[in-house]
Amino acid sequence: MAADAEKIYEALNTLMETCGFSGEGGTEQLFAVLSEATQTLELGWDNVVGQSHRDGVGYNVNAWLANTMASILESQKKSES
Repeated sequence: MAADAEKIYEALNTLMETCGFSGEGGTEQLFAVLSEATQTLELGWDNVVGQSHRDGVGYNVNAWLANTMASILESQKKSES
């Protein structure tokens, strides 16, 4: 595995653990959460990021992604209860 890929792999494993997932099944759960979160951001992209650019400022997409992922995880916990 290339050095960059190894760093990304390690970061994904850390993210997976942070989300409370583990093992091979955890990789699938992480993928599902990332997929849902990125789709959610994509739907609102122009209204949020596009508007900030039109206003002449940047936008911290990582913060938006983190909040979206946290909301998805919270929803999953509630539905499991």
